[in-house]
Amino acid sequence: MARRLGVTRQDVADAAVLVAERDGLDALTVAAVAAELGCRPPSVHHHVPGIDGLLAAVAGLGARELATALGDACRGRTGADGVRCCVEVTRAWAHAHPALFAALERPAPVPDAGVPELADARRVLLDEPRRALAEAGVPDAERDRWLAALVAVVRGTHAVERAGEPGDDDARAGAHELLLELLLDALPASR
Repeated sequence: MARRLGVTRQDVADAAVLVAERDGLDALTVAAVAAELGCRPPSVHHHVPGIDGLLAAVAGLGARELATALGDACRGRTGADGVRCCVEVTRAWAHAHPALFAALERPAPVPDAGVPELADARRVLLDEPRRALAEAGVPDAERDRWLAALVAVVRGTHAVERAGEPGDDDARAGAHELLLELLLDALPASR
């Protein structure tokens, strides 16, 4: 392998995402990222402290990408329509980017595994759902509980959809819609 000079933190993060998306999150290693970049593992370690740093970088990029998708699609939608948009965009994004979504589902390493922007990215990711819930009449004091419910609907139905047997597509989609409708019907603005 020819040694590559000048590897940046962004190069490492981009290569980690490429490896994770192409080969799966379990294939993400410092060695795999170094091979992708055409450098030696110490060049990767210079920017992130091992596998936790790589996972944090992937999660950070995923959080920013999903936050952008949510803002682009859902900004301006109000009430239950805004909440539905947030859930549906997240669900579609999770299907399109399974490794990035899996990285987001992992607990955040402390202190963000040498990727300080991860906490900010995770916080920004919730901005659009928080806005939608506020416009749907959810009081500030209850917003975190509602956010947890939205996350549970997305994560739960995504897990069922990933693990489902062929031919169960209608049942899985129906389960997602049922859970989402129950949630939307419980919104203060829907009562």
